[in-house]
Amino acid sequence: MGDDVRTEYEGYSDYKTVSNRVGVSIERAVDACASISALHTEGARVRPQLAAALRRDIVAAALMLVPDLEGARNGDGDDIYSEILDRWGVVEDGEFDDDGYLGQLRQTDLQNECPDWILQLAIDIRRAGWEIGYLRAGRINRELDVGEDERQARSMFE
Repeated sequence: MGDDVRTEYEGYSDYKTVSNRVGVSIERAVDACASISALHTEGARVRPQLAAALRRDIVAAALMLVPDLEGARNGDGDDIYSEILDRWGVVEDGEFDDDGYLGQLRQTDLQNECPDWILQLAIDIRRAGWEIGYLRAGRINRELDVGEDERQARSMFE
Protein backbone atom coordinates (compact mmCIF):
# COMPACT_ATOMS: atom_id res chain seq x y z
CA MET A 1 0.00 0.00 0.00
CA GLY A 2 1.26 3.47 -0.85
CA ASP A 3 1.47 6.38 1.53
CA ASP A 4 -1.57 8.13 0.13
CA VAL A 5 -3.97 5.21 0.40
CA ARG A 6 -7.30 6.11 1.87
CA THR A 7 -10.24 3.83 2.66
CA GLU A 8 -13.72 5.29 2.70
CA TYR A 9 -17.10 3.85 3.45
CA GLU A 10 -19.83 5.23 1.22
CA GLY A 11 -23.52 4.42 1.34
CA TYR A 12 -26.17 3.70 -1.25
CA SER A 13 -27.75 6.69 -2.92
CA ASP A 14 -30.84 6.09 -0.78
CA TYR A 15 -28.89 4.63 2.09
CA LYS A 16 -31.37 5.63 4.79
CA THR A 17 -34.23 3.66 3.22
CA VAL A 18 -32.10 0.61 2.43
CA SER A 19 -30.47 0.70 5.86
CA ASN A 20 -33.84 0.95 7.60
CA ARG A 21 -35.23 -2.03 5.67
CA VAL A 22 -32.20 -4.19 6.36
CA GLY A 23 -32.14 -3.04 9.99
CA VAL A 24 -35.78 -4.07 10.47
CA SER A 25 -35.09 -7.42 8.82
CA ILE A 26 -32.10 -8.00 11.09
CA GLU A 27 -34.18 -7.10 14.15
CA ARG A 28 -36.90 -9.55 13.11
CA ALA A 29 -34.36 -12.32 12.51
CA VAL A 30 -32.72 -11.83 15.91
CA ASP A 31 -36.16 -11.80 17.55
CA ALA A 32 -37.10 -14.95 15.62
CA CYS A 33 -33.99 -16.81 16.77
CA ALA A 34 -34.60 -15.74 20.38
CA SER A 35 -38.28 -16.72 20.11
CA ILE A 36 -37.48 -20.20 18.82
CA SER A 37 -35.01 -20.73 21.65
CA ALA A 38 -37.40 -19.39 24.29
CA LEU A 39 -40.41 -21.36 23.08
CA HIS A 40 -38.52 -24.65 23.10
CA THR A 41 -36.82 -23.93 26.43
CA GLU A 42 -40.25 -23.38 28.01
CA GLY A 43 -41.75 -26.42 26.31
CA ALA A 44 -44.34 -24.29 24.50
CA ARG A 45 -46.05 -25.57 21.41
CA VAL A 46 -44.81 -24.01 18.18
CA ARG A 47 -47.59 -23.92 15.62
CA PRO A 48 -46.76 -24.46 11.93
CA GLN A 49 -47.59 -20.88 10.88
CA LEU A 50 -45.41 -19.44 13.65
CA ALA A 51 -42.52 -21.75 12.80
CA ALA A 52 -42.80 -20.76 9.13
CA ALA A 53 -42.92 -17.04 9.98
CA LEU A 54 -39.89 -17.30 12.25
CA ARG A 55 -37.95 -19.25 9.61
CA ARG A 56 -38.91 -16.67 6.97
CA ASP A 57 -37.61 -13.81 9.10
CA ILE A 58 -34.28 -15.54 9.68
CA VAL A 59 -33.77 -16.59 6.06
CA ALA A 60 -34.84 -13.20 4.69
CA ALA A 61 -32.26 -11.35 6.78
CA ALA A 62 -29.52 -13.82 5.90
CA LEU A 63 -30.31 -13.61 2.18
CA MET A 64 -30.13 -9.81 2.35
CA LEU A 65 -26.73 -9.99 4.03
CA VAL A 66 -25.02 -12.76 2.03
CA PRO A 67 -24.17 -10.69 -1.08
CA ASP A 68 -22.83 -7.88 1.10
CA LEU A 69 -20.77 -10.30 3.17
CA GLU A 70 -19.37 -11.84 -0.01
CA GLY A 71 -18.50 -8.42 -1.37
CA ALA A 72 -16.90 -7.23 1.86
CA ARG A 73 -14.60 -10.18 2.53
CA ASN A 74 -10.94 -9.61 1.85
CA GLY A 75 -10.30 -12.71 -0.25
CA ASP A 76 -7.88 -14.58 2.00
CA GLY A 77 -10.67 -15.98 4.19
CA ASP A 78 -9.25 -14.38 7.32
CA ASP A 79 -11.90 -11.81 8.22
CA ILE A 80 -15.22 -11.62 10.07
CA TYR A 81 -17.16 -11.76 6.78
CA SER A 82 -15.55 -15.04 5.73
CA GLU A 83 -16.04 -16.51 9.21
CA ILE A 84 -19.77 -15.76 9.11
CA LEU A 85 -20.15 -17.07 5.55
CA ASP A 86 -18.31 -20.25 6.55
CA ARG A 87 -20.58 -20.82 9.57
CA TRP A 88 -23.62 -20.20 7.40
CA GLY A 89 -22.34 -22.70 4.83
CA VAL A 90 -22.15 -20.26 1.93
CA VAL A 91 -19.75 -21.82 -0.53
CA GLU A 92 -19.95 -19.55 -3.58
CA ASP A 93 -22.30 -16.99 -5.11
CA GLY A 94 -25.06 -17.59 -2.58
CA GLU A 95 -24.87 -21.39 -2.83
CA PHE A 96 -25.27 -23.18 0.52
CA ASP A 97 -23.94 -26.51 1.69
CA ASP A 98 -26.02 -28.66 4.01
CA ASP A 99 -23.52 -28.45 6.89
CA GLY A 100 -23.78 -24.69 7.48
CA TYR A 101 -26.41 -22.96 9.56
CA LEU A 102 -28.55 -22.00 6.55
CA GLY A 103 -28.51 -25.51 5.12
CA GLN A 104 -29.26 -27.01 8.53
CA LEU A 105 -32.05 -24.49 9.10
CA ARG A 106 -33.70 -25.70 5.90
CA GLN A 107 -33.69 -29.25 7.34
CA THR A 108 -34.74 -28.36 10.91
CA ASP A 109 -38.31 -28.89 12.07
CA LEU A 110 -38.71 -25.70 14.10
CA GLN A 111 -42.01 -26.92 15.51
CA ASN A 112 -40.28 -29.74 17.33
CA GLU A 113 -36.67 -28.73 17.81
CA CYS A 114 -34.39 -25.80 18.45
CA PRO A 115 -30.92 -26.07 16.91
CA ASP A 116 -28.12 -25.48 19.39
CA TRP A 117 -26.52 -22.96 17.01
CA ILE A 118 -29.60 -20.72 16.63
CA LEU A 119 -28.34 -18.03 19.02
CA GLN A 120 -24.96 -17.92 17.23
CA LEU A 121 -26.87 -17.40 13.98
CA ALA A 122 -28.68 -14.45 15.60
CA ILE A 123 -25.37 -12.98 16.73
CA ASP A 124 -23.90 -13.50 13.24
CA ILE A 125 -26.84 -11.73 11.59
CA ARG A 126 -26.55 -8.80 13.97
CA ARG A 127 -22.75 -8.65 13.67
CA ALA A 128 -22.95 -8.78 9.87
CA GLY A 129 -25.36 -5.84 9.88
CA TRP A 130 -23.02 -3.90 12.13
CA GLU A 131 -19.80 -4.73 10.27
CA ILE A 132 -21.28 -3.97 6.86
CA GLY A 133 -22.63 -0.69 8.20
CA TYR A 134 -26.41 -1.05 8.13
CA LEU A 135 -26.68 -0.64 11.87
CA ARG A 136 -24.29 2.30 12.09
CA ALA A 137 -24.97 5.95 11.54
CA GLY A 138 -22.60 7.80 9.24
CA ARG A 139 -19.61 6.33 7.54
CA ILE A 140 -16.05 5.22 8.17
CA ASN A 141 -13.11 7.15 6.72
CA ARG A 142 -9.51 5.98 7.08
CA GLU A 143 -6.83 8.41 6.12
CA LEU A 144 -3.16 8.69 6.77
CA ASP A 145 -2.32 11.04 9.56
CA VAL A 146 -1.96 14.20 7.48
CA GLY A 147 -2.27 17.79 8.49
CA GLU A 148 -5.46 19.80 8.29
CA ASP A 149 -4.19 21.76 5.27
CA GLU A 150 -3.53 18.53 3.33
CA ARG A 151 -6.96 17.16 4.31
CA GLN A 152 -8.72 20.31 3.11
CA ALA A 153 -6.78 20.29 -0.15
CA ARG A 154 -7.77 16.67 -0.80
CA SER A 155 -11.41 17.37 -0.05
CA MET A 156 -11.43 20.11 -2.71
CA PHE A 157 -10.49 17.53 -5.37
CA GLU A 158 -13.16 15.01 -4.39
